[in-house]
Amino acid sequence: MDYSNLSKEELLAIIKQRDEKIDALEAKIYEVQEEKNKVLKKLEEVLEKKYIESARRFAKKTEIKTNVFNEAETHSNVDKHPGRKINTTNFDYEYLEAHVDNVITLKPEEKVCKECGELLVKVGEDVTYKVSYKAAKLLVTKVINEKYVCPIGHGIYQAVKDDPFPHSICTPSLAAQIMADKFLLGVPYYRQSQYYYDEGIKLSRQDLCNYQMRATEILEKYYDRLKYHLLNTKCGVLCADETTLKVVKEKKTCYMWVYLTSFYDNPIYVYDYALDRKADNPIKFLNGYKGYLLTDAYQAYDKVPNITNCYCWVHARRNFMDIIKGLGEKQLKSSKAKRMVDMIDELFDSERNYRKNKLTPNQIKLERNKKDYLTKIDKIKHYLDNIDAAPTSSLGKARDYMLKRWAGFLSFLKDGHIEMSNNISERAVKPFVIARKNFLFSFSSNGARSSAIYFSIQQTARANGFEPADFVIMLLEKLRPTSTIEEIDSLMPWEI
Repeated sequence: MDYSNLSKEELLAIIKQRDEKIDALEAKIYEVQEEKNKVLKKLEEVLEKKYIESARRFAKKTEIKTNVFNEAETHSNVDKHPGRKINTTNFDYEYLEAHVDNVITLKPEEKVCKECGELLVKVGEDVTYKVSYKAAKLLVTKVINEKYVCPIGHGIYQAVKDDPFPHSICTPSLAAQIMADKFLLGVPYYRQSQYYYDEGIKLSRQDLCNYQMRATEILEKYYDRLKYHLLNTKCGVLCADETTLKVVKEKKTCYMWVYLTSFYDNPIYVYDYALDRKADNPIKFLNGYKGYLLTDAYQAYDKVPNITNCYCWVHARRNFMDIIKGLGEKQLKSSKAKRMVDMIDELFDSERNYRKNKLTPNQIKLERNKKDYLTKIDKIKHYLDNIDAAPTSSLGKARDYMLKRWAGFLSFLKDGHIEMSNNISERAVKPFVIARKNFLFSFSSNGARSSAIYFSIQQTARANGFEPADFVIMLLEKLRPTSTIEEIDSLMPWEI
């Protein structure tokens, strides 16, 4: 369309119309991401159950103290439905329905009524779900690469093997499964080694470590592009958190930092290994990023240049919740901490209504800056200012935590893309923490960085609806040292 002949008013109208479409699209993206988030929560519950299964699969028999053969007999006389709560079902049928692989429809043999001969009419159906198990199987492929020679001595001819794991028995599927077992199910390599040995394949712990290192060498360029897309977020909002990681060779507590996009952007999770928790780490990682950063108010983030810090209201609320957990009914009525929790909850109620009504980010910003909403925030500030408590008391610490960071707690008013809560980051850290409880540590910094690369791709794949192991197999099969930026970007989950 030629815009050169349009008036200023017409151009402004077109821009306004475009912005409204973008806002509506962002609101729809948020809704989709929230649905994905619900699916992820259910998936994490399933994975936690799988940890028990993986322990039985990989652990030494002497480590399993329960008598498996007598377990059913032991429980059958005690409780016919162990673990089931009253008025609940055993299974999540929504999850089962979303993961149906095959449908079998059963129909009666009769077409007409046996008594009167009338044609039968369908009036309904009973639906059940059946879950089958197909055991994992190792497939061994023999590759014969024939050699041909020129009879008069002009050279030897042989097929060029495009193998990401040359001179090794490893394949993309084996590497992906090894790493998925470690980082998704938390099974350490020494147990995996024993499992493969029992299956007839002698793979040492060092072999498995080498396969991981080689795989993440291939994936590193992809990891770098994930980081690029993260720092160039369209919405200008990132979230961050960090957790500890034991690295044997470093002989000290190291850290795994996680950075991720907001609900209004393509889901990207990037984990970054660092030797410590100093501010130099987020400063280096976020170099070049200009926008908002939502965190738990850890002071290291305050030193990152060119960003606006936004603090999580859930963290602030949690400090007051910890105080009232042990209070009785009478004490709650006069509790200052309870009053503060109620006032913060009023804000979250408003936020839930915005999402429920599918407001766009610009509309959310307008609602947050209306008189009624700002009055609620002013009351919170006034109440905090007038809480009379010793600075060393739990109430005093909870009060001062907010007052000293008050500007950061108000940053969410500046942009509707910013959440009041940093729960998304805590949920990004949780899978690593759960897996870490099982694999316990990394041996070296190289191994820890390798873990960060794989975990970033695994969690990004999951957040975008892909099965992590399958996604990693695809990348290992397609990525090569010569892959261009365009080729790598075409493999981003939102482009597939």
